[in-house]
This record gives sequence, C-alpha cells and structure tokens, in this order.
Amino acid sequence: MKRDLGGNGQTVTLKESEIPQIAKRRTWRNFEESKAIEFNVFSKLMSTFKQRNQNGKYSYNYASAGGLYPIDTYLYVKVDRVENIDQGLYYYHPCSHSLKLINSNTIDGSSSYHKNKEIFNGSAVSIYFLFNPNVSMPIYGGNGFYYAVIDTGIMVATLTQVCEENGIGLCSIGDMDFKRIESLFNIANQKFLHSIEIGIKGEKLMSFEEIVSNYKK
Repeated sequence: MKRDLGGNGQTVTLKESEIPQIAKRRTWRNFEESKAIEFNVFSKLMSTFKQRNQNGKYSYNYASAGGLYPIDTYLYVKVDRVENIDQGLYYYHPCSHSLKLINSNTIDGSSSYHKNKEIFNGSAVSIYFLFNPNVSMPIYGGNGFYYAVIDTGIMVATLTQVCEENGIGLCSIGDMDFKRIESLFNIANQKFLHSIEIGIKGEKLMSFEEIVSNYKK
C-alpha cells in the first residue's frame, strides 16, 4: 500500500555523492592466519573505545549515547595472532587504555553458530560487548539497557571504519551461544549484547551471494 506522506507531492532529488570511508567498507569473513596483527595497529584499533578525561570532563573516542560507559568490552586473543599479546580472554579498561587478563583458557568455536564457526576459527581476535547494569542503571534506570544497545551499534560502526583504515578486516557476528563460554568471563549481572571478529584481511572477499548462502545453511 502506498503511503500518503501529505504535502504537495514535490520531490527533491539529492546530489549524488560518495563517502570514501563507507564506500570501501566490506564484511570480511576470512582472514590471513599466518600473520599477526602488529601491536601498534592493535593498540590503535582499541583506542576507538578509549575514555578521555579533559579536566574532569569525560568523553569517548566514539559518539557515546549515554555519557556513562555502559558497555564492558572483552577480547579473546588467539594464539600468535596479535604481536606481544598472549592467548587469552582480556577485559579492555577504557580509562587506562589497557588489557587485563581474565582467563588464559582456550575458547573454541562451539559457542559460534554453524555459519560462523569458520569465521571464529580464522579470526585473530573475538570481541564481546556486554551490558553492565551495575554501572548504568543506578543513573539511567531501565533506559540504561537501551543506551547500551545504541552504544554497541555506534562502537561497532566506529571500529569498522578504524579497521578499514588500518588494513584490518571485521565481521559483525551479533548473536552466539554465549552461555557456553559465560563461566570464563567471571561476571555477575552482565548481559551479552554482540560479538565481532577481526583479523588481517584474507585474499578472498566473500560476495554478497556467498554471504546470503552461508546464512541460509
């Protein structure tokens, strides 16, 4: 059914333009496994989520919707895939721009859905975003969760651009069977929101048809 938008029916055709950072963005589902991400490149990627303190005024390198950091960011670094960082599950601390080792156990692909197992196995780092109600809800109440969902989308979008500019591929996975690995995180009330996989870009970029085909399996 055609929607009646009201008005006099006038149409304004906008000028064609291209945003280079967006136009060249691609979803990478395979990664170069024989090389490690350089430490300085990895540090730059993670600075996307850094908290800045300017004379007591806090802000972030991404456009935070809530103003109070409501997202806990965890990273699982694979063996020999990031320079100077051992395998393990880490918590990213946005204030000090540092990683804290949470667990050195191996995380396998069993928590990934079938269509994403190969991506997990090939990536250098898996990143998990968790909502922390203990931090945001005392101020925002139930809206804290919605701010977290918004912030997660902004964080992923910003990191995607930073990765692209530094030759790193990113695949936004989203859902997974988080319960299978939850015990490794040493968490209490946090709620899993989203996961992504990053790594050095592989030679083959999957076509749209291949991506659709994988999701249908």
